[in-house]
Amino acid sequence: MAGVILQNRLSSALPAAFISLFPGDVDIAFAAVPVIRTLDAPLRGQVQAAFADSLAVVWKAMIGVCGAGFLTVLLLKEVPMTTHMDERFALEEAGKSLPDEEKGQTTVATR
Repeated sequence: MAGVILQNRLSSALPAAFISLFPGDVDIAFAAVPVIRTLDAPLRGQVQAAFADSLAVVWKAMIGVCGAGFLTVLLLKEVPMTTHMDERFALEEAGKSLPDEEKGQTTVATR
């Protein structure tokens, strides 16, 4: 979700001269990072400002998602755990003997 917000925001905030450096099907948010160092000063400043503004929008959106998740947790109903034990699934008593495989012993078939 954050990647989609960043990509959409960058597409509208980046200068057209910078966007024209990339083919149409490239994800600008990731492809642009190595290119920023090679740009001239005025264009580099515009691209950095566009990234900063876009990331601010991503942070605000993620804070909203986290807040909604927190409020949802507060509205959840508590479900009590069961306290009885089902005897069908209990361990065997220590006095009973277990088959060889369950004791950790292996049996070797001989002819």
